[in-house]
Amino acid sequence: PNDVYLYLARSSIHAVTGNHPAALADREEAVRRRPQAAEAYLARGGTYHELGRHEEGLRDRTRAIELSPRLAEAWLARGSAYFLLGDPEKAIPDLERALALNPQYEEARSVLARSRAACSG
Repeated sequence: PNDVYLYLARSSIHAVTGNHPAALADREEAVRRRPQAAEAYLARGGTYHELGRHEEGLRDRTRAIELSPRLAEAWLARGSAYFLLGDPEKAIPDLERALALNPQYEEARSVLARSRAACSG
């Protein structure tokens, strides 16, 4: 494919079928072809987490936020990653930002509630 979004679409099919190495290859190509596409970093970050490469996943999610700070999904993704990695205190500001950008974001609201509960006891 020539279009970055075709790589991302194909990578999603690979990810859903559990072929994370193939998903990562397509997502790496999407980042290479369009390094200013926040969605490509966001997708690749998720694949890194699936593969246990958490530092790389956090770095890509941070890059997605830098490229598109109004992308609520990026804030949710990084906040969720922090929560899943056992750092709910770092998760909370990201999840609050996701909700500020999209007040109807139920997934962000859910992870935020779990993060706050983890911090309080």
